[in-house]
Amino acid sequence: MDRQYELMSFKNIKYLFFLMLLLGQVVNSQNHETALKLLRAYKPVKALEEISSSDNHLIKTLITSEANYLINGTIDSTLFIKKPNIENIEEEVLYNLFYGDYLRRLPSKKSKNTSILKQKANNLYTESLLLSEKLDNIYKSESLWRILDYEMKNSSENETPFNLVWNYINDFDKLIDPDYAFWGLFFKLNYKIIVTNETKKRISIKKNSFAKLKDLANEDKYLLGRSLQLESLYYTFYVKDINKSYEISCLAKSKYISVPYFFSQYRSKTIMLNIADDLYALNRIKEAKKILLTLLSDAIFERTEQLHKSDIYKRLKEIYKKEGNYKRALYFSEKFNENEEKVRRDNVSIGKDKNARRFNLEKLKKTIIKNSKYFTIALILVFIIALYSVVRWKKSDKAKKTINTQLEKLIEKEKLLRKKIQEVESQKVNSVKEVKLLKGEIEQTIQEIERLKRITILEHIVLINGVRLPLSDLMYIKADGHFLHFFIIDDREFVAGTLKEVLNNLPPNFIQVHRSYIVNLNFIHYSDSMRLTLKDKTEIRIGRKYKTEVKKMIELSNALK
Repeated sequence: MDRQYELMSFKNIKYLFFLMLLLGQVVNSQNHETALKLLRAYKPVKALEEISSSDNHLIKTLITSEANYLINGTIDSTLFIKKPNIENIEEEVLYNLFYGDYLRRLPSKKSKNTSILKQKANNLYTESLLLSEKLDNIYKSESLWRILDYEMKNSSENETPFNLVWNYINDFDKLIDPDYAFWGLFFKLNYKIIVTNETKKRISIKKNSFAKLKDLANEDKYLLGRSLQLESLYYTFYVKDINKSYEISCLAKSKYISVPYFFSQYRSKTIMLNIADDLYALNRIKEAKKILLTLLSDAIFERTEQLHKSDIYKRLKEIYKKEGNYKRALYFSEKFNENEEKVRRDNVSIGKDKNARRFNLEKLKKTIIKNSKYFTIALILVFIIALYSVVRWKKSDKAKKTINTQLEKLIEKEKLLRKKIQEVESQKVNSVKEVKLLKGEIEQTIQEIERLKRITILEHIVLINGVRLPLSDLMYIKADGHFLHFFIIDDREFVAGTLKEVLNNLPPNFIQVHRSYIVNLNFIHYSDSMRLTLKDKTEIRIGRKYKTEVKKMIELSNALK
């Protein structure tokens, strides 16, 4: 009875251990999500406290780095010089998001082409949005927040259609997360003000919208500053009441200054530009000039967007021209032109010229109609090339089967020769020459096996994203849902697809060992009946279903040692 009780107690302890482990993972996940929400509410100190107990080193480091940036403005580049090992999709999403933030924050003096970096950041945000489809809503919320923040800040230089931005806002609203309710309304109002200003089409904005936005800020001074700054733009561009805009901008500045963190202090500088514009419109020229000159010499504002600097140079040029100081007006006119030229070059380098694109599209259509005969011939040639590719693929498949058959025969021959040696040795026949001959034959067989194993019918494989991977460097392929990771020496590629599709296009030195893995036999360092160890120390389990098929290759690996 005591023995039975002891066994039951042991089982209970075992189940309790697994339950505690599961609860630990849930708590870790909750820590990450709570810390992310605190960052979005601009409460970095509380986010640091929340994430301090996390066991996930990568996510903990990313959130800590972001919190430190908000507090003191430090940018930690060590995280993004070399991509760390990513263990799951949650880490992939968050790494992409924080890497995108890092690229957007790089000072313009350190980066030759800021627009390219910003575009790369937006691409990372979009990739994270796609990856977050199967994750909790917070990952999708964070991805959409950054996409919308990017589009709003760069609306004048982006070519994203307004209706697409509105779709992003609706997607953000559909997530129905109360912690993001402030930002949902913020982006809606910001969008309407931008569209009204840039397209001159007046979109309805309810009078109580900004009161509701302030309520959602929940007495948080930074969020109140953001809502007041947006309201001042509403009075500037929508209502055309400059006095009211100036009054609200000053109130927003006081809210920002009361928060002792770098990012809030930076915001207090950006709203000074709005205040200077209002003062200029109210004909308070000297006060506007003083603010603009102060902004130019401010260390924090040095990190601002190129477009903001253009606004400052343009306004100072107009002020000095009004005052009759043409020398200073000419100086700021030249600074304005230099800055605009840099912005223009950046935009052209990533194809921002929409009119040129439309013109080229129309030109292409006319060319197709004019040269329809030649295009028909081209289509026939494409069909012939496609047909040739199919024939070549069939030949490649036949060659693959032939090599596999030869491999099986040679492995069988090697087994028989080893068995014969054992028989000779067991009979104690004094025939050293016979044993040497048999061993020599085994060596030749192994060399032939090795030669066949290293045959590569194709030198490269072309992925769906157009990247050509050399098969001689491809170690293994890992499936992760609907995506594939191609691990090559010192690098990897990530595309959509399935192992079944890829395996048909690979030479015989690639074999599927698990439902999630295809391995290049040339990179196997050690193997047993349960797992394979590759030359880079990666361990891969052999699936039960594949054990029989892989067994011959395991024996071959043991024979080659």
